[in-house]
Amino acid sequence: MSKNITKFYFDKAKYLVGDALGNEFFLEVDYKNGKFKLSGKLPNPQKTNIETFALDLIKRKHGINFSDKINL
Repeated sequence: MSKNITKFYFDKAKYLVGDALGNEFFLEVDYKNGKFKLSGKLPNPQKTNIETFALDLIKRKHGINFSDKINL
């Protein structure tokens, strides 16, 4: 019997973010709990932009946890 993944849901994600100057850092988003964490060295002006971006990601997820609904 063949199994196909037809949907993908997640509650946490880790993104590698980089800029034009070669700086790289991680943005870890906990969608389930509506939180995020930045790790790595990033300049303060960019920190504000990334924080805004992270909050927008969480907002668009609407606080719903779909991770328990994965179909395998």
